[in-house]
Amino acid sequence: MTRPALLLAATTLISPAADPPNPGPPATGTTVLEEMVIQGKAEDLLGIAHSATKGQASQEELMDRPLLRRGELLEAVPGVVITQHSGGGKANQYFLRGFNLDHGTDFGVFLDDMQVNFRTHAHGQGYADLNFIIPELIGVMDYRKGPYFADLGDLSSAGEANYHLVNRLEQGTASITLGGNNYYRAFAGDSFDLGTGTLTLGAEYSREDGPWETGDNYHRINGVAKYFQGTDRDFFSITGMYYDGRWNASDQVARRAIRDGTVGRFGRLSDDEGGDTARGSLQFNRQWTDGNATTRISAYAGYYDLDLFSNFTYFLDNPERGDQFEQQDQRWFSGLKASRTWDYKISGRNVSSTLGFDTRHDWMDGIGLYKTETRNRFETVRQDDVHEALGGTLRRAQCADS
Repeated sequence: MTRPALLLAATTLISPAADPPNPGPPATGTTVLEEMVIQGKAEDLLGIAHSATKGQASQEELMDRPLLRRGELLEAVPGVVITQHSGGGKANQYFLRGFNLDHGTDFGVFLDDMQVNFRTHAHGQGYADLNFIIPELIGVMDYRKGPYFADLGDLSSAGEANYHLVNRLEQGTASITLGGNNYYRAFAGDSFDLGTGTLTLGAEYSREDGPWETGDNYHRINGVAKYFQGTDRDFFSITGMYYDGRWNASDQVARRAIRDGTVGRFGRLSDDEGGDTARGSLQFNRQWTDGNATTRISAYAGYYDLDLFSNFTYFLDNPERGDQFEQQDQRWFSGLKASRTWDYKISGRNVSSTLGFDTRHDWMDGIGLYKTETRNRFETVRQDDVHEALGGTLRRAQCADS
């Protein structure tokens, strides 16, 4: 097997106190390279951020990243690592600085202040599926890490990332991408003047099999419509989103099955694992400034559905029908967050005070666990109806001066 070549880069460090060496005129035959500008984070937060664990990733930084999975957008947060199992349509596995956050249990993910994580989820607490996000429509991502931010609430003890959709696309875009393993993707998006505001539309369709002997056959459809009116300080927006995904999963394979040749390394023991999911939402955001005070309101509502089929033990419990099971989650959800911030001075120091509240409701009429065979139910393990409501208030005053 031919090994890939290894490219090494050497860097010479020069003490700031020492004079740099004079390179002199370029030698005959020397090629002078053009200047290369390396752009860092979106903006300098020195003296603005209240913690070194707070930052921002620009649209350029996010789009420069090669994406194998949609959740890898989160890897723009220093220390975050994303992986995947049980098919491309399932929520990613998140890690932050060595901590396993499962599918989002301890890391809050938001889109224009709408929380993506789901409480009391059929598969895992805090489940955050990012497959409904279209990368081309993300304008910026703010992030904060650590248990320092009381305003984040539940499911965010390790931090949060807040995606913000663009208010306007600079130009219309249409693209078709083809790749190996039966990968293809089509995207189209554009912004239009509508009244005194801007309507931005985006749609995506993709399909992929992955490297597996029997492909994942993962189909994804995304659609976004956002109306924005105003400026960065005074605005309102209405956003509608829809996502539908269906896939097969390779799931885990026993090592002994590979050793004895039952399946190959990229094979699977069953073609019936996988799932299908859908999510739709409508949200409203409003912000205005009067005098030294800024008011923000964010409200959203939506529907979510997941049917996930897995088999961890093959025929251990049921030698005749197998040990496949289905986790089902069907819910309606809504949320509201409002705050008002005052900026003023005390003894010559800049002070900011915030007063606000937030609430979230989930109506789950289909949280269930079922024994299945070839995705057909034959026994109910449990089925629950849940209404979960949370509320909180925020009172904060902080000195803006370092």
